[in-house]
Amino acid sequence: LIAAWIMRKHGWSAREAMAWLRIVRPGSVIGPQQHFLELFEQRLLGRAPDPNVCKLANATYHADVVARQVKEASHRRTLHAHA
Repeated sequence: LIAAWIMRKHGWSAREAMAWLRIVRPGSVIGPQQHFLELFEQRLLGRAPDPNVCKLANATYHADVVARQVKEASHRRTLHAHA
C-alpha cells in the first residue's frame, strides 16, 4: 500500500517505488506484489496492462480498485486542504 501511495503522490514508477522499499525494508515487495504494482502503475497512468505482466487472474481487478481508491483519497485530501 505504501508503494501505491508513493507512486501516486510522488509520481514514481513501480520499479522506483519497489527499489526504494527494498532498500529501506528488505523483502517488503515480493512475487505477486511486484506484478500487482506493475499493473497498478499502468492503471494509474490510464494505460491497458501488458498481458505479459498479469500472472494472477484477479490482479487487474484489484489494480483497478486500488488505483481508483488512491485517486479518490488523494482528491478528497486536496479538496479538504483547500476548504
